[in-house]
Amino acid sequence: MRKILIILFVCFLSTILFGCNDSTINQYKITFNSNGGTEVPSIIQNYNTQVTKPTDPTKTGYTFMGWYSDSNLTTNYNFTTMPKENITLYAKWLVFSDEGLSYIPLEDNTCSVSGYSGTTPNVIIPRVHNECLVTRISDNVFKGVTSLKRVIIPNSVTTIGYSAFLGATSLTTVIFEEGSQLTTIGYRAFYIATSLTNITVPDSVTIIEPLAFEGATSLTTVIFEEDSQLTTIGEHVFNGTSIISITIPKNVTKIGSGAFTVRSFTNIVVDVDNPMFSSIDGVLFNKDQTLLISYPASKKEITYTIPDSVTEIGFCAFLNAKNLTNIIIPNSVTEIGGKAFSRTDSLTSITIPNSVTTIGDNAFFLTTSLGTVIFEEDSQLTTIGDYVFEEATSLRSITIPNSVTTMGNYAFIGAKNLTTVIFEEGSQLTTLGITVFSSTSLTSIIITANTPPSIDTFINPNYSNLLGVSNSNLKIYVPSDYVDDYKEAWPCYDSNIYPISS
Repeated sequence: MRKILIILFVCFLSTILFGCNDSTINQYKITFNSNGGTEVPSIIQNYNTQVTKPTDPTKTGYTFMGWYSDSNLTTNYNFTTMPKENITLYAKWLVFSDEGLSYIPLEDNTCSVSGYSGTTPNVIIPRVHNECLVTRISDNVFKGVTSLKRVIIPNSVTTIGYSAFLGATSLTTVIFEEGSQLTTIGYRAFYIATSLTNITVPDSVTIIEPLAFEGATSLTTVIFEEDSQLTTIGEHVFNGTSIISITIPKNVTKIGSGAFTVRSFTNIVVDVDNPMFSSIDGVLFNKDQTLLISYPASKKEITYTIPDSVTEIGFCAFLNAKNLTNIIIPNSVTEIGGKAFSRTDSLTSITIPNSVTTIGDNAFFLTTSLGTVIFEEDSQLTTIGDYVFEEATSLRSITIPNSVTTMGNYAFIGAKNLTTVIFEEGSQLTTLGITVFSSTSLTSIIITANTPPSIDTFINPNYSNLLGVSNSNLKIYVPSDYVDDYKEAWPCYDSNIYPISS
């Protein structure tokens, strides 16, 4: 009896140890309901193993739109790994039409879609029309066509023209046929296509022209296919979109100004094999990190230290960087580009290192919280560009380095709380731009240059408001030995000029 019990116990234990390792217990099935399309075999695999998307089914008169995890076709299924349950996927089909399309012949014996007069929401552009290969979508073809929701573009098309889908506000889906030969997405091609949420750019595309997706407010995802041949991204391509992150392909060699000044950006990634560009912590630089090109506007950090390798802060580099309160500029930087810090709403103070020689136009435009601007001692700054501190409404006073020779037109226009401007002792200032201090509250200017700077003007030099400031409120202090020189040079301010007290 004891032997029988031992044998039974051993059998029971073996069942537990070896039965649990039966591989079939870990297997699950994906069943495909083609909804009237060709049959797709089920997939049976172990849990968490990689699942390969099956070949798309076909259905006469319909276009396959993907697999969905519910019979109501509301949730698109993404093939990754085998789930820990048996599931059924459902095919979605839509009817597409080429009705309403018109065509014109091209010089190379191909043809272009030249117009559209239809109303169907789903348009398929044929690869061949009347034995003529379709290679282009002409300018303005679907401009303002608000009925258009989905479009299929054949792999024969090489160019999408100027404003081709401009204002197609209902367009949600753009499908490029496999093997696309598209090379060019034209200027403003999808401008204000406000319902477009994502797009996959074919690997054949080499250029995306300026403003191609500007104002596509719902666009959150742009994917460049593997082995992308893209070389050029035009100016302000993604302005006004909702893209959060983007990866720049390895072949991109030219990025237009303001291409990535997108308010929603938090991260910019560059393919490590790209020879021209790089990124550090989501910030875009040239390859050797001497030029800071673009800081993502919605990056969450409040303080950012620019790397010591940087010599130039590029055009629009920090445009719309809404969370930054403090930016630390190293003394390796020699140039601050136009609009570099424009609309950095939370920036309260900035120290300009003595290495900087030039501040570009509009560099601090609409930095409404900026109350303190400090220039390091022994500054080498020579030029302050046009409109540099326009609408810097928290700025109350500023001291300009004695190295500055030129202050651009309207440099402080709209800095409405600015009351005091001091030019350092030994000022080399030679030129003040047109109405430099217009729309400020300036009451005191201290200029230490012995020779009165010239004031640029497009009006009568005796005009009473050349600096843009009301004469009755302004006092201009100049070196005592040169008061008469200033009064002669600036006759409109004769009664406002006083000697600097010793």
